Amino acid sequence: MQQLLRGDQYCQCISKLTFPAPNGQLNFVAKCYQNGEEKGILESRNVNNLEDARSRAADLMKKYKIKKDDCIQFPGGPMIFAPSQ
Repeated sequence: MQQLLRGDQYCQCISKLTFPAPNGQLNFVAKCYQNGEEKGILESRNVNNLEDARSRAADLMKKYKIKKDDCIQFPGGPMIFAPSQ
């Protein structure tokens, strides 16, 4: 299992994933990307529902000053930083 990153880790992009967890909850995982490379897991936690996961994702995007449309995820490939003009 990957190590959680420190809170001051710089991320250009953040990928988010949710999947079922015990007791009807969801596991929310956020990963940090720099220069198209995965740098590690920012956060892994259980949340009650998809709205909680979306809220947590929005908080992380705000914390790292990442705009929703600034990153592109290629199918089966890297996530790259491509800021809009």
